[in-house]
Amino acid sequence: LKVKLTKHEKARAELNSDIEKAIYAELKTERAENRTARGLKPRQKTAKEIEMATSFLAKKGTLPMPVNGKIVGKFGLRIHTEANNTKTESPGIDIETSSNASVAVVHDGIVIRSFFQPDFQHIVLVKHGDYFTLYSNLKSVVVKKGTILKTGDIIGKVGTQSGKTELH
Repeated sequence: LKVKLTKHEKARAELNSDIEKAIYAELKTERAENRTARGLKPRQKTAKEIEMATSFLAKKGTLPMPVNGKIVGKFGLRIHTEANNTKTESPGIDIETSSNASVAVVHDGIVIRSFFQPDFQHIVLVKHGDYFTLYSNLKSVVVKKGTILKTGDIIGKVGTQSGKTELH
């Protein structure tokens, strides 16, 4: 179990690295567009961007579930009793759901990246003003980079790996 957990944590670290690179690239592109559009003077955020970030923050703790199901893995420190009390840090939650369940975005936003990683299947990264959400372990995706989303819009179907049907 410890070997399996170590392998999974390595894959999760690779995913986190990919996420950080995607967010960095998005912010870098945004800064470059600002310089091009306004010279060296920073671009002011639009009213829509400010509203999206503000409303996302205001809904902290009350955002809707992206899929019907049960939270089986919580955010933060996890202690794996079956693997000799090994501790790992989780940047998100895991939701157990039914096979083929539709996954919905939790807040208005724009898709900044959609990609595939073998250990996490299809992955969608959504920007909500100053905030980001990520949906992984999708067997199919119906959005692409640049897709503008409203709360509840379907982004794909949850996948099954290792006998588990879970959205991360």
